[in-house]
Amino acid sequence: MKVDTIMTQHYVTIEKDARIKDALTKMARNNTNRLIVVRRKGARKPYGIITEYDIFYRLSKSKVKRFEPYNTSVASAATTPVDTVNTGADIKFVTRNMLLKGYSSMPVLNNQGEIIGLITKRDLLKLLRDYNDVLNSEVSRVTTKIKGKIRLFDRLTMALSKFMGTGYSNLVVIDDGKPVGILRAYDVAKVLFTIRKINPTPHWENAVKEIYIADIMRRDIAVLNPEDPIGKALDIILNRGQNIIPVEDREKAIGLVSRSNILRYMLDEKII
Repeated sequence: MKVDTIMTQHYVTIEKDARIKDALTKMARNNTNRLIVVRRKGARKPYGIITEYDIFYRLSKSKVKRFEPYNTSVASAATTPVDTVNTGADIKFVTRNMLLKGYSSMPVLNNQGEIIGLITKRDLLKLLRDYNDVLNSEVSRVTTKIKGKIRLFDRLTMALSKFMGTGYSNLVVIDDGKPVGILRAYDVAKVLFTIRKINPTPHWENAVKEIYIADIMRRDIAVLNPEDPIGKALDIILNRGQNIIPVEDREKAIGLVSRSNILRYMLDEKII
């Protein structure tokens, strides 16, 4: 199967000279965690890509004396050049490449090097809908150990260290062993943007120390049991926009289901 059979033609672009605040606004408005960066409005060739993690990284690492987020360009945080695929690429190759490099999406280009679409992990996961035997299998088959987690009443400074140390875009929030929420790099980026807007000096780090994970995490999350079907996990990812799902047993977190976990299983089962 080729990329052009499953890619989405809906993608959002932003100019490289736009501001980070514009990128955050576009992400929220379009319910996406990535934007394709172009050189100028209307351009068809990709300059790079910017994700919620890129913005988080840029806001958390700047050491300049006076940091002004309203004047910080998208180009300063974007990944460039960006890996792309052409319409005739095989989806098995694309899936393996995305998993190997940690991508959640890749721009799709025509023979002229122009953007015509985007292939995402969500597009690939939709292929699983036709396999009822897999959908009815227990979610324990696609569950792995939780590597990125944080406690409910840890401070935001701890989250910064966790994100920077792991490269993850999501952390599972734990309270007394139970999964109670998810902290996204996007949520942290918004908080950092606000803090650095109010405190555009080296003292912004003092304000970060006063914030707890409980103040900014996402609480309305779905949680799975080991016996739940994989189909339930797929529905949560595709329809609720929750990219990672904690798995609990007797109110204790025992694992995690992610898009990558399911895609690896699909490769193993030769669905892709």
